[in-house]
Amino acid sequence: MDTLLESLKVEILHRLPLQSLALCKCISKHWLTLITSTPRVFAALASCKDLLLCLGRVSSNNYYIVNCITMQWLKLPPVREAPRKLHVGLVCDSGYNNHDRMESWYRVVRLILDLHNNMIVKIFSSDTGEWCEVRMSSRPEQQPFDLERAAMDISGHERLLLRSTGGVVAFGRMIFWQSSKWSIFGFDPNNCECYFINLGIGLDEIVDCMGVCNGCLRICMVLRFFDHLELTVLELKDYKEGSMWRSEHMVEFQDMDSSNTWLREIVKKKDLLDYGLRVLAHDPRDGDVVYLEIKQQLIMCNMKKKRLKLIHDIADDCFNKLGSVYTFVLPWCPTPIPSLPQNITMKERKV
Repeated sequence: MDTLLESLKVEILHRLPLQSLALCKCISKHWLTLITSTPRVFAALASCKDLLLCLGRVSSNNYYIVNCITMQWLKLPPVREAPRKLHVGLVCDSGYNNHDRMESWYRVVRLILDLHNNMIVKIFSSDTGEWCEVRMSSRPEQQPFDLERAAMDISGHERLLLRSTGGVVAFGRMIFWQSSKWSIFGFDPNNCECYFINLGIGLDEIVDCMGVCNGCLRICMVLRFFDHLELTVLELKDYKEGSMWRSEHMVEFQDMDSSNTWLREIVKKKDLLDYGLRVLAHDPRDGDVVYLEIKQQLIMCNMKKKRLKLIHDIADDCFNKLGSVYTFVLPWCPTPIPSLPQNITMKERKV
């Protein structure tokens, strides 16, 4: 056992019965640490490539970085609990250094408002192993930041309402949060820069989902018209220069077909939204495919072929209790989770 990797030891111990696991605690202090320090994950908050940002069961300030492929995980230094609603995101990247060794980095971002309506951004960096705090004040000519109700005014002209749950996507080196007012807010944790993206559309009744497909940021929308529902996919071409959006797909649900009789009939209904229709995710590699939920059924939708396929029956105790679905991409080489830097003080610092 001494020659095995720590992650493999944890995997073996996890497969033991509880009684045997309790006996293993008495073998050595190292085994006791392995068993008792295993993360007790409560829920996934965000994803980037094959890494997940998870929340611990004990309190809302215990965060974990988890790779479900390698079974590697890392508990982040604690951060002060937020007195109000917050928005959390994760971004990471990896590559080979000059010595042909795989290296990676990640950033965890928390957005919150203080009592004076200023935005507080707390960023954890894998490079420093610390949380740092950045305060962004509203200028007098701007509307105040408001992540929960009114708006976050970044440009001085447009207003953005971030969703309180879900709708977070890592794209490039940035994190984007989905808006319920046809806007998207982006934050670059490496340079502390904000971007406001306007979709340029003003419809009210929608079910939408943001995601990344083949290296491009996309948003999928279910639009309600007088006599039909339409599934639309927009792709962002440049979020820095004018926010260029291009329509990739537009298809009416009543034109879709399926080999499943139940599915073929239900998509013809005008009240399809009343059957729990929502867009779950974009396929990360196939630009023609999105995944839907209809009446607790997982559906694969090929918009180019206008075909629907029943994939799985979603259990009541699985998806219904979750506010969001996160994409998990299987890479050619799993992303390693770097250890925290040694000999540093684990505390929050302000910049």
